[in-house]
Amino acid sequence: MVLAFAVPIETPHEILVQVSLMGLGGLWYLVVSYIFEKLAPKKDQNQLLSDTLHLIGAYLKLRAKLLTKKTKRDTLLKQTFVLQHQINEKHETLRETLLTERKRSGRSRYEEKQLLIFISSINIFELIEAKHLDYNMIDGIFGERKEFLKASKKLNKIMGNHLIRLSELLIQKDKIPNKNSLLKALSEANASITNYIDTVKLPEAREGALVLKNLYDYQEQLLQEIRAIRRAMANVKEASKISLKRQDSSQFLTLQEYRLNVLIQNLSLDSTLFRHALRFAIAIVFAYLLGFLLDIQNTYWILLTIVVIMRPSYGLTKERSKDRIIGTLIGAAVAVGIVLLTQNVVVYAILAIVSLILAFALIQQNYKSAAALITISIVFVYSLINPNAFEVIQFRVIDTIIGCAIAVLANYLLFPSWEVNNLTKVLLNALNMNKNYLLATQQLYQDTSQHRLSYNLARKEAFPPLVI
Repeated sequence: MVLAFAVPIETPHEILVQVSLMGLGGLWYLVVSYIFEKLAPKKDQNQLLSDTLHLIGAYLKLRAKLLTKKTKRDTLLKQTFVLQHQINEKHETLRETLLTERKRSGRSRYEEKQLLIFISSINIFELIEAKHLDYNMIDGIFGERKEFLKASKKLNKIMGNHLIRLSELLIQKDKIPNKNSLLKALSEANASITNYIDTVKLPEAREGALVLKNLYDYQEQLLQEIRAIRRAMANVKEASKISLKRQDSSQFLTLQEYRLNVLIQNLSLDSTLFRHALRFAIAIVFAYLLGFLLDIQNTYWILLTIVVIMRPSYGLTKERSKDRIIGTLIGAAVAVGIVLLTQNVVVYAILAIVSLILAFALIQQNYKSAAALITISIVFVYSLINPNAFEVIQFRVIDTIIGCAIAVLANYLLFPSWEVNNLTKVLLNALNMNKNYLLATQQLYQDTSQHRLSYNLARKEAFPPLVI
């Protein structure tokens, strides 16, 4: 709809044609999606599983650095929060994809294999989350003896790299790597406990040995789940048995409510979503009027910038604006360099197509890079129409900066939704979920078979993505 502002429309007939073209575009995308879903129905699920294992592998390696990198710990902890959120989002999407598909079509060997990998990935992530390490205490115990932590750190790193390699094999279908490096690293971690006791001597070594033993037990559990993923990927028959019933699986899905009363409840300034919708509408109208009054050449570029970066909270919008501006400037600089090297329209067309494909491939993983590639694509598309490429680049940069400024100011000034106002609610909810998780754990110890499902549900709720 925003792109429609790029086309001069003066009569009702032209408006009807434009709307019809939008509808045809939507139908065309639907047909293409349907055909690809039929040709390769499991490709998206495999890609999601691959991305999840890759993120968990990176998370394990990051946790390894936290053991010894005392001076960089604050920076590393911030990186872990980002990865936690990304992994939770992937798990939520996979729950909906795998469990909904399983309810609809029943069992198949391939789906069982995917579900096994998914469940093990959840177990790995939740084991990591449940294992709280007091890094200040570890620093105090080991002090200058950090070499005894190296075996545990190495094991984490090897397990992380192994998961990353398995994530690649889900797409590449290559041979599964040998597990010897994993077993050797586990053995070295176990040996480091004895070495520590022999070096420091009891009773002084008791506390440090206990830390190393707890760390070893936790890593051994992680390794068991990694081996479960290996067995599933290797099509071991014993690995393809899942007892999750269809009626139970639906309880793990986060359903969206679309009823009328939900809409009515949100028609209030107390609703974060309503305030965002109102703020967004005002920002779009203001940007359009600004472009109209100042006779800006490509007003819809400003509108597009607002659409893609504006989020319900100020913090997210500010971060996305920064990435958008930096990405646009990088893309503009690259485009200038290419224009100075060649004025060949064929080269421009190829670069426009390739950069747009790469942009959509990266938009979820690295928005800054995606913004740079989108800028390159748009510049060269317009260069095919307008011979003056430098003018296109100039307008693109200016319009992006204007759009980002409007989005940030709108979030700051119009019905702002400050994250700090929701912090108490989020923390209370987290405490309540953790209480339920501990109670479910207590019940599980009493009767494993009867309380397994309620425990898994409580565990899922105890490790949700933080929404502030």
